[in-house]
Amino acid sequence: MIIAVAAIFVLALLSPLLHRLFGQRTGWVLALLPLALTVYFASQLPLIADGNVQRTAYAWVPGLGVELAFRLDGLSMLFALLICGIGALVFVYAGGYLKGERRLGLFYAYLSLFMAAMLGLVLADNLLVLFVFWELTSVSSYLLIGFTS
Repeated sequence: MIIAVAAIFVLALLSPLLHRLFGQRTGWVLALLPLALTVYFASQLPLIADGNVQRTAYAWVPGLGVELAFRLDGLSMLFALLICGIGALVFVYAGGYLKGERRLGLFYAYLSLFMAAMLGLVLADNLLVLFVFWELTSVSSYLLIGFTS
């Protein structure tokens, strides 16, 4: 799960470069990662439907016992599928809607940041991780809302 969230953050960093490389087709190219993550989360459905819960934790601040912990259960699965599935569609739609926008690569970066923050938020398994991703969601929402201003 950490790889899924991290991959979208990497996509946010690469979005402006990918926009320079692919031009008007960038939305389609960027939609491949959320689409792949939708397939990944959908592949976990049988395990989750049987009542299993997947948990991943990494030592974040070992001296304080703080972990970067993610949990995939039924509710987080539902939202992960929504975030990734709708995210893929939004990438494709944004390419056509904002056609000709000179800063479209930056918009894709903001959109990827928002998607990563939302995915981290729904997968968070402790209060500190939840707070960090909640704040990232707030900041990325602000960037998206103010994009055309």
